[in-house]
Amino acid sequence: MSKKLCVIGNPISHSLSPKMHTYAMEKLGLSGSYEAIRLKPDITKEELKDFIFETGLTGLNVTVPFKELAFTAVTKLEGLAKDIGAVNTIVLKDKKLIGYNTDAPGFYECIKKYDFKSVLILGAGGSAKAISLILQKEGFRVVVANRSKAKLKDFKGVQTRLFSELDSKESYDLVINATSASLEGTLPLEEVVLKELLANAKLAFDLMYKDEKTPFCALASTLGVEEKDGKEMLIYQGALAFLKFFDLEERLLDKVVFYMREALLK
Repeated sequence: MSKKLCVIGNPISHSLSPKMHTYAMEKLGLSGSYEAIRLKPDITKEELKDFIFETGLTGLNVTVPFKELAFTAVTKLEGLAKDIGAVNTIVLKDKKLIGYNTDAPGFYECIKKYDFKSVLILGAGGSAKAISLILQKEGFRVVVANRSKAKLKDFKGVQTRLFSELDSKESYDLVINATSASLEGTLPLEEVVLKELLANAKLAFDLMYKDEKTPFCALASTLGVEEKDGKEMLIYQGALAFLKFFDLEERLLDKVVFYMREALLK
């Protein structure tokens, strides 16, 4: 059966998901379509469900600002989605909407080959929460830091700090920028503090991505620290969603990742 897939968001024109999914379908000989659809930002839960059923979708990816809304709209939650409180993948099965979060495992796939023990997450939004949960589950020591205190209350089982409380003498194997600072062309915190934190790290990971290096990745690079940006996570979360859409076995993940990465190089 041919699949009808899409990604919803607002804004959405910048999305690389249609390119990745369409190319992977072609390479694997699977029948389907995938498009980017912009929905009004104030859509309700009922309107979202009507949209899915009325357009005949078999699955969809969900991006900003609809992940929390999607969480409330689905019939059933699978995996870490319930704990995270956000859904980025929905699959229609037997007229029911099944919700998943592939952001968290997608991020872990990017870093699991490394021998890391300690992680500093800068930012306390939805992505930070997803990543914090998967890293705790995998046995990492996690510290979450944010500019303001309010959102830090959502983080359980980890140490939390304000940016102003960060000690540059502390050492972390992995430093993650989970803020949106890079989209604004800025660093998540003062350069002098960030420099010292990155200088002791083994990897700097920015969840955002741009055509050129983000300011966070550029700073890490000048310090000789390995860096990755959000395209890696985008590929892995997309590939995990792709397996759900087509009900494919986990062993095909590496092949889907290969094709999605190839799509972005074209």
